[in-house]
Amino acid sequence: MSVSGWSIDAAQADLGIGGIRAPVDEIDFKLADWNGEWAPAPLNWDARPPFTDPSKAARIERWLREMKCDVRPASADTLLSTDELAPRYWVPTCLANQSPTAYFKQLVASNEPAPIDTDDLIGVTPWWKLYQTDTSSKLQPYTPPIFAGVDPDETPDERLARENDHGADKHLENKKRTESAKKAAKREQKAKKLAKGDSNPKGTSAGTRIKPALNLYLRSARPADMDQVRDIYNHYIAFTSCAPETQPLTTPDMQARLDSVLASGLPFLVACERGGKVPARRSRKKYGGEEEDLILPDRVVGFALAQEFGDDGLGGMYRFACEIRVFVKQEYYMKGVANCLLDKLLALLDPGYAEAGGFEVQGEELEGGCVSRVVQSIIARVPYEKPERLEWTGRWLSSLGFEQVADLPGIGWKDGKSVSLAMFMRKTGAVVAGGANPVA
Repeated sequence: MSVSGWSIDAAQADLGIGGIRAPVDEIDFKLADWNGEWAPAPLNWDARPPFTDPSKAARIERWLREMKCDVRPASADTLLSTDELAPRYWVPTCLANQSPTAYFKQLVASNEPAPIDTDDLIGVTPWWKLYQTDTSSKLQPYTPPIFAGVDPDETPDERLARENDHGADKHLENKKRTESAKKAAKREQKAKKLAKGDSNPKGTSAGTRIKPALNLYLRSARPADMDQVRDIYNHYIAFTSCAPETQPLTTPDMQARLDSVLASGLPFLVACERGGKVPARRSRKKYGGEEEDLILPDRVVGFALAQEFGDDGLGGMYRFACEIRVFVKQEYYMKGVANCLLDKLLALLDPGYAEAGGFEVQGEELEGGCVSRVVQSIIARVPYEKPERLEWTGRWLSSLGFEQVADLPGIGWKDGKSVSLAMFMRKTGAVVAGGANPVA
């Protein structure tokens, strides 16, 4: 028997029926759905108070009283926060019908499982040989590894965290210093870009910041985003000529496109609107009588990507060119979403582009400058049925340094309508040699 998809045991565990709490170690105790499987978490799960076990402290005290060997030192002054304690009764008396020492030697000699490094087992000692005295429950202090130098592969964020680490006992202060250093580094990076006066694209003011009309942020696309990306793109397939396909795509189709973009060393971005908070109705109460708000998840409202221009790949003659595409969810038109996406996309593709900014970006891979792919020409295709669409799209692209280089009237046909295609191109500040590799 179940109530609203949740088992009686689950309700009893939360004092919901009869006020009886089910033991946490009871067999078959779980939050079950109609089929007896694990039920999904409620939508407002994150807003619920954390679980606390009122008997936890009592059980710890009982464990201490019943221990065969008390691990607590005779005086609290003799125990340091870095000491390692191991009760004496943890020491095994027999392992695989052998003494612990003989078993450990056999285990080391077998080399199974194989160590990560060949010298990992040199001079290794079982932990029960590390007691400070014959009667103590304290182990000998751990010898930290020798610091051989800075990791040559550390990221900018890792470097800032290392430089602002003043010890484990100052964890909170370390985190604050590191976050301040990251913000200072971002300001410095933007100032350097704005200092390149001649690198500013035609018709673009580096001092004009974008002001989106919603609370959004940009980040790299993830596989979990592909359902929402698919829905956005399928709208353009079904109702516009902006997408050349005539049949809707599936999530695996979009995942394959994401994989192809990343394999080419090019960016795939999503714009996300932060989830809001729905105030609780007076009838919706949490335990204790407090009102409970519903926290909504963030959602993808647009995406932008750069892909190979042509099918020749990284080794072909178009290896220093790419094509960009930007799509925005229908109800978010004219809110600055496309401006944010294209601004960040150009900043990643063109080392000479002065990013306007004005919106939040998440992920160090988007904050550290350009992608590894060297791009000299950026192509934008503009399908259009009416001249008005070409006119306003052309003005937008021209303000970002694009120039119309081709117009193919009536080249396509979709939904019984003739579709023309205009081609726009923007030259970047990248300088390449004829035989250079497109991936830096």
